[in-house]
Amino acid sequence: MKTIGLFDADWIAFQMAAACQKRHRWPDGIWTLEVDENEVAKAIDDRIEYLRKEISCRKENVYMFLSGTDNWRKHIMPSYKANRDSINNWISRPMILDYALQYIRDNYQFFQHDMLEADDLMGIYATNPEWHGDDKKVIVAIDKDMKSIPAWHYTPDKDFAPWLQSEAEADVLYYKQWLMGDRTDGYEGCQGIGEKTALDLAVSPVLLVPTNHEFKSGARKGQVEVRWKKTPTGDRGACVASHYAKAGHTSEECYQNGMVARILRHGEFCFKTNTVLFTPH
Repeated sequence: MKTIGLFDADWIAFQMAAACQKRHRWPDGIWTLEVDENEVAKAIDDRIEYLRKEISCRKENVYMFLSGTDNWRKHIMPSYKANRDSINNWISRPMILDYALQYIRDNYQFFQHDMLEADDLMGIYATNPEWHGDDKKVIVAIDKDMKSIPAWHYTPDKDFAPWLQSEAEADVLYYKQWLMGDRTDGYEGCQGIGEKTALDLAVSPVLLVPTNHEFKSGARKGQVEVRWKKTPTGDRGACVASHYAKAGHTSEECYQNGMVARILRHGEFCFKTNTVLFTPH
């Protein structure tokens, strides 16, 4: 059984391009940034070489994954990663990032597809039984959300060795993310639900059932209010939807959050039609 490395090329290109930038102060007080293309290329090669050895992967079994020029999530929720298009993001963007990305394309086996982020591509290929189905496919990335993919994982500078994420645990992390959202990526999740509550509900789902309660006495006699009865359930999707409803969200908002929170797996995207086949449930 071979080890197949699925590397997040977006992250490697950004990290190495940023690390090689140098600030220079000129005698007249002007500051500039400068970077050597050759230094960036060497930094990329060295980083990939180090990481492939960490997961015991041969050079010919290294695959780089890059994001496409469009993103299907933005068509579902325009606010998704909108903060990364801001002027502040462009200021922090490494000046030689485009070169770094192209260097990877020119020198390594890579996958890139319009509409898909690198995360999606890694998730799809890592879970595709027809692509290196008998081999150990290891996702090399720093994004914590990748743990929602049932596959081998290796997080640089954190893990000592690749480890296998089960489908059951991966599903828990997806539903947790659907509930809590990710403000860094521009989706809010369910109002009032934080990380701990989201995890508790993903592990032990509870359905909230609305009931009308009429006051029989007192100042509010005759008035009716909606109360939510908690009922254990095995349907995580229904659990999530009921909590969104109780928080005052629309079903469309629940759907949007469930879509953008999903890192795609095998069978959830049609490459011929550029269509996402996954529906949150």
